[in-house]
Amino acid sequence: MPYIKVLKSDLTSLGLRGAHPIRYRVGKWVKPLEPPSPGLWNGGGLWVVKKRSDAKKVEKNALEKHGIRCRFFFCEIGRIIEETSYRIKTDKVRLTEEISV
Repeated sequence: MPYIKVLKSDLTSLGLRGAHPIRYRVGKWVKPLEPPSPGLWNGGGLWVVKKRSDAKKVEKNALEKHGIRCRFFFCEIGRIIEETSYRIKTDKVRLTEEISV
């Protein structure tokens, strides 16, 4: 199943929870700067969403609360660390294709 990574227009992570900004490149695996840790609010993971509608939710929040415009990419992920109803925390992400939502 392809997942979706939501990024700033310059291909860096949104960092809405104070995470260190990470720059992504299509076709390259990216790992978090700190070791992955379990828990939704703990650091050390990369977040992706499951569906286009989920990506729209993230974009709406980023735009309304922080004025951040987003880009969207299908991606492959590594090991799943945590999962919510619409987001997945993983230990690595590889962008495969930019999409519109």
